[in-house]
Amino acid sequence: MIAFKQKREERGTLEIKRLTPEDFNEVEEFFLSLGAVADTSELDDIEDIIEEELSLGAYVNGRLVGVLLGWVAGFNGAEFIDDENALYFEFDIKPEYDGEHIRHALLEKMEEIAKEEEFDFLLTELTEPLEKLKVNPSLEAKVLIDRDFYFLKLEDSVVAFKKFF
Repeated sequence: MIAFKQKREERGTLEIKRLTPEDFNEVEEFFLSLGAVADTSELDDIEDIIEEELSLGAYVNGRLVGVLLGWVAGFNGAEFIDDENALYFEFDIKPEYDGEHIRHALLEKMEEIAKEEEFDFLLTELTEPLEKLKVNPSLEAKVLIDRDFYFLKLEDSVVAFKKFF
């Protein structure tokens, strides 16, 4: 558990937990409240991802405020490949809780999972240009930089990755 400051005067307790299929209804409500899903097929995809039990939830005082979806992918340090050697992830955090502390805590726990499960890589894709990362990185990119991720420009995106083995 990690204590953090929220809106200066309020304090909350942050708990990071591995999500299971039993958590899907709460995760569904979370994504619907964000307006982050366009249709039920996206919710079906999220449910499938949650069933892999490689995703995390961030709870503040028992309330789900952030989700880090994780699923198996293939990557060789230069491109995506047809393999299952990497753990791919995406963050979603309620705007009123979005900050480096929650992202750091989620990412730290995801690194532990990637090592435990013996994945070679932990990775995500960013939509911001590589040039922007050097000058004015997003909050997500700042956390990845702080956690020693490498950045690689691909055709349509930038991949942030960490190699373990």
